[in-house]
Amino acid sequence: KLSASEILDTDTLRVSVTVKNTGGRFGKEIVQLYVADNQTRHIRPVQELKGIAKVALEPGESKEAVFTLSKRAFAYYDEELGDWNVQSGTFDIRIGRSSRDIVLTARVTVHSSQPETRRFTENSTVGDVLESETGKRILMESLGKIGAGSAFSVEGMSETPLRTLRDFGMGRLTNEWLFSLVDRLNKAEWE
Repeated sequence: KLSASEILDTDTLRVSVTVKNTGGRFGKEIVQLYVADNQTRHIRPVQELKGIAKVALEPGESKEAVFTLSKRAFAYYDEELGDWNVQSGTFDIRIGRSSRDIVLTARVTVHSSQPETRRFTENSTVGDVLESETGKRILMESLGKIGAGSAFSVEGMSETPLRTLRDFGMGRLTNEWLFSLVDRLNKAEWE
């Protein structure tokens, strides 16, 4: 049995799991807690170890292993901010004997108290920009202003860095155009 709840603008999340010795002899169990980010826009491990509990049990005995996770357990290091950041979204809390032996999973929703900021560079991908209607509108307006909007379709270029668009612009997409686009994206009001 696994119990986990939603973490809002609180500092901690309490996770508890009941472990039972179903055998006929005294035993010990190592309970591992992993956190998996379901929708990050950042490169992160598939799951991250966030807690370990050692439980000793007599035959037939049950004990509760309790973990307390702070928001830091859901954070990633944001190089643009120069600090740890928590992105709002859903995370899986995974309980296992090891990273490859997950026996229980619960989904939690984390709401960041920090407003989401988007910071674009020439290395951001077209897909990063197209994630929202605001980004799509800015990119298409920027391409259209120099007559390159119909030259190619950006829809199938989600993994392409913005800087690469210059190569497809037949000379119309310059460094100035790229820096202007990045500046507009960073100053935009995002929904």
